[in-house]
Amino acid sequence: MSESIGSEKLRRPIVALVLSLLTVGLGQLYSTKPMRAFLFYAASLWLFLLFACTPIMQSLTGLALWVAVVWGILVVNLSDAWRTAKKAGVVPLSPYNHWFVYALIVAVNLGVVVPLLLTVVPRPLKAYRIPTSGMQPALQVGDLIMADRHFDRAALKRGDVVVFSHPTERKDFIKRVIGLPGDTVEMRGEKILIGGRLLDDPWGVYRGVRSSGDFGPIVVPFGAYFVLGDNRNNSYDSRAWGCLPADLIKGRALYIYWARDKRRMWKPVK
Repeated sequence: MSESIGSEKLRRPIVALVLSLLTVGLGQLYSTKPMRAFLFYAASLWLFLLFACTPIMQSLTGLALWVAVVWGILVVNLSDAWRTAKKAGVVPLSPYNHWFVYALIVAVNLGVVVPLLLTVVPRPLKAYRIPTSGMQPALQVGDLIMADRHFDRAALKRGDVVVFSHPTERKDFIKRVIGLPGDTVEMRGEKILIGGRLLDDPWGVYRGVRSSGDFGPIVVPFGAYFVLGDNRNNSYDSRAWGCLPADLIKGRALYIYWARDKRRMWKPVK
């Protein structure tokens, strides 16, 4: 692939298409349109930062918008690269029209820019897989969920489902917030009392052999939460290891994005 500066050469749409698949805007650069290439690349970075640094994707609508934008950028970039190369035809080559320049740009983009963005820019969402039955029926074994990492810990409310690092074990757990800081929590059989009053508990189910009897009362410390699994007779939770320090909470569960039962996909975690 020998190209000398100033010489003329045909710009092939298929080459522009492949280059644009490797790096946004590179197909336009191949077609001697550096400003067009810069605008496409800058726009893709701006949109990435917009979605990464704002709470847009906290809702299913926001996620759908993000997917649409990603596919939109891909389609527009590829179609523009194809049209630009086809329209350019035979053009005088510029200093950047060499295979090693294209290779360097791709290497820097995939090897430096993309990893740096994924490392430095805080991602608002993180995916988690449900490994056990402790949160049934709301969450089934094998469900894949999205959790909001930009949530406000001070705004957590009773009934929220949270992902957290276990206080003593080196793995992530997912449970439901039942007791808030300062609450007095006790359990009598299948009833939960908060401050001596019966809690309306639409989440809990009691199946199989009862694994624990009455519990408490205990006072939830400030800066901590009392959490339970919905599958109350098969859940390793605050009844066993105490209240959950707020600083161990990694995210608030938002929605299920994959499940064996397809009817449960894209449903909010309730």
